[in-house]
Amino acid sequence: MKAMIGKRTFKIVVVGHVDHGKSTLIGRLLYDTGSLLSGKPVDFAFVVDQLKEEREREMTIDTTQAFFHTKKHDYVIIDAPGHKEFIRNMITGASQAETAILVVDIVEGIQEQFRRHACFLKMLGIKEISVVVNKMDLVSHKKEPFDKIRAKIELFAQVNKISFSEIIPISARNGDNVALKSKKMPWYSGPTLTGSLDRLRKPKDSAGKWLRMPVQDVYDIAGKKRIVGRIESGRVAKGEGLRVFPGDRKACVSGIFEFGKNKKYAGCGENIGLSITEDFPVKRGDMISDENHKPVLTRRVAGNIFWMRQMPFKITEKLVFRCNTQSTTCRISRIEKRIDSATLKVLEKKAQSLAETDIGEVIIETGKTVIIEKFSVIPELGRFILEKNGITVAGGIITGAGVI
Repeated sequence: MKAMIGKRTFKIVVVGHVDHGKSTLIGRLLYDTGSLLSGKPVDFAFVVDQLKEEREREMTIDTTQAFFHTKKHDYVIIDAPGHKEFIRNMITGASQAETAILVVDIVEGIQEQFRRHACFLKMLGIKEISVVVNKMDLVSHKKEPFDKIRAKIELFAQVNKISFSEIIPISARNGDNVALKSKKMPWYSGPTLTGSLDRLRKPKDSAGKWLRMPVQDVYDIAGKKRIVGRIESGRVAKGEGLRVFPGDRKACVSGIFEFGKNKKYAGCGENIGLSITEDFPVKRGDMISDENHKPVLTRRVAGNIFWMRQMPFKITEKLVFRCNTQSTTCRISRIEKRIDSATLKVLEKKAQSLAETDIGEVIIETGKTVIIEKFSVIPELGRFILEKNGITVAGGIITGAGVI
């Protein structure tokens, strides 16, 4: 369904242990909010599990996006895999999200993936996390089992310094406390899941910040150069001055284009083409900024990474660093801390290697100067991946420019 003008849109990732009911929950959300084309009874678990392999294996193996809306907000919901085997895809989904729903089975309780996903969401800076305790129908909707698991969740959150906005008892299959208040749990006085989501306030995004546009490509159209990219923060207007990095070259905007149409200005989130007054070379990986706010240029990046390769990482390995449209060779010169992603406990300081699912606080030395922003300042430019032989082996966030 189309987003309504004036409503805010939130990107939500749904995570949790395998078989705890994530896909069923998403199907129920779409059904109860009128976001499915068919009003006929459906198997909710298969609404978003559209890939043939997923149906055969009965588990979500890739991130899938779906859309629903309430009277207050529009939502883009990202279903992320729960199985450890597919954690790379979970990272891809979570890195796009602003808020999260963490699903836990009332019978099975807190499992390893619940703990790992919660800690990873914290590392990504996602502050609004709603926990749903699913399958309440299996315990006859009783208060006592919910109180026990809620106490364990609250203790886990306290120990790991994670803030959960709500802990909600639900039955995704039957729709209890998803979009409609359940009459089967009169002892619960909190909001439904959609009610909890509707309380969300849009965090201050990058629209009001300085201009940052990573160059995706440069085209020659009728002998005129068009610089193409997505504005990740700020805005740009025709006639304004700008700077292109690396090299700190100055120019003026002579034209702004979107699907062949001329525009006077463009803002955060728009994919545009630019023409400039100067004729110096511009290429993919360059960064366009406003005149007054220079980005960070460095060959040492401080960051937190999540190692996802079965083969342990050794500090001597050569990797590829990819951040927005930039790509360069790199090596991890220091692992300040090796951290258990399920508990956030420091396993080792000044480590020499990382095992699968470890978090590492690292210093990365790049083969050439890269243009970065801290994740805490402009999240869209503060995420990166590391590759080995063309395969993604780690995802991470930038915490600053590294020092020796």
